[in-house]
Amino acid sequence: MLLSIVIPAYNIRDYIHRNIESFQKVDDKFKDKFELLVINDGSKDDTVEVLEQLLREENRLNIRIISKENGGHGSAVNRGIDEAVGKYLKIIDGDDWINVRDFEEYISRLEKTSVDMVVTDYSEQHVYKQFVKRISVVDQEDYYSSNTLSSIFPMHGLTYKTEIFKDNNIRLTEKIFYVDTQYTVFPLKFVKSWVYWNLDLYQYFLGRPDQSMAIENRLKHIEDHRIVTESILEFYKGLNDGNLKKVTYEFVLRLINARFIFSFLSKDRNKLLRETVKYIDKYKIDYKFKKNQRISYLLYINERLNRKLSFVVFPIANAKIKKLVEQGI
Repeated sequence: MLLSIVIPAYNIRDYIHRNIESFQKVDDKFKDKFELLVINDGSKDDTVEVLEQLLREENRLNIRIISKENGGHGSAVNRGIDEAVGKYLKIIDGDDWINVRDFEEYISRLEKTSVDMVVTDYSEQHVYKQFVKRISVVDQEDYYSSNTLSSIFPMHGLTYKTEIFKDNNIRLTEKIFYVDTQYTVFPLKFVKSWVYWNLDLYQYFLGRPDQSMAIENRLKHIEDHRIVTESILEFYKGLNDGNLKKVTYEFVLRLINARFIFSFLSKDRNKLLRETVKYIDKYKIDYKFKKNQRISYLLYINERLNRKLSFVVFPIANAKIKKLVEQGI
């Protein structure tokens, strides 16, 4: 088997059809190259019944529906890794789908490569706002391969060799949100070669009010964000490879930036802002000023000065962060 696609699914009866139907549209000649592992993570709605209805007359797709107790996204991915038999592994959430034409090209190329990691583009599908935004994760027209990592890429653009997870016992934290970050970062110590293909493969559905990326849900699960952030900081602390450490450092700065913003918006603002500074000290992060993170840097300096500048910094931060929230951070 060339490719295992893990599809975490929880209470998505209204959305799962678009995912499965996109794979049904793939040319039959490719369908024996990949398997679909739908991990039903203890859904309380009729997600499974909808799936079974979709597949009632389906005999071409290699698909398994695996039901388990609810354990969160990380638990569903972990189970998918355990079940996967493909040479490569990709995660496609149950409310997302694929660009069929580019998926067929992707399969054709995947048959001819042996790299540890494949990177592709994806599109943000803002269904309710009625627009699509393609995300080009590498500024390159054609594909190329390299053994030097240039960036840490989002989950939607990643395909890894399955053996990287299995041989190194890579597991995501269960029963929390935001573990896609762990999926993108933890395998990188074992990636010796990678390739980028200019294909718009993953179609990422945005706009659901219950989506974990909605700001209200981020604040509700701010403790989950802390757990994931600390796991990435521990990963960073243990790195010896100079290039990987440099690339991960830039990613860590983005995580700390997010932590400052969410802390400022939280009802436990002062406690969480102080904790964020403690992370910087504990993990010896050289926290530098970045133009696109200036508000976080102001909050950082204010904490270093025991909040003596709060009367100036907090109103500025409040106005700027309000704009970010309106833009859908």
